[in-house]
Amino acid sequence: MMIFVYGTLMKGYSNHDRCLGGYVVGLMRGTIRGKLYHMREGYPALITGDDEVYGEIMVIEDERALIWLDELEDYDSSREDNLFNRTIEKVTLEDGKIIECQVYTYADEDYARRKGEYLEHGDWKKYMPL
Repeated sequence: MMIFVYGTLMKGYSNHDRCLGGYVVGLMRGTIRGKLYHMREGYPALITGDDEVYGEIMVIEDERALIWLDELEDYDSSREDNLFNRTIEKVTLEDGKIIECQVYTYADEDYARRKGEYLEHGDWKKYMPL
């Protein structure tokens, strides 16, 4: 299973080891189409758009990692009022190959646009360097 991450789940950031420690068997860099915002609550939010958003593809060996990730992202497939939604999206690797990955996208796009800080460059690492 592969998941595209673009914020606190990237390697070196606060939630990587806490939520993905021991589950990641591979890591690649890539981009996804969307718009990236930094929310005042302290995390990034990806919404629909045509910008290039940078992140990492985590290759996960055990789908039980999704339990931790869903909890972190406040996602439950049986609910309508999620903070993030988990979907399958196309991701472009550095070599140009396109793959499909799971990704958490921010559910309330209007709130992100109104209250978030738009990151035109699409790279949360530039905004929040290690």
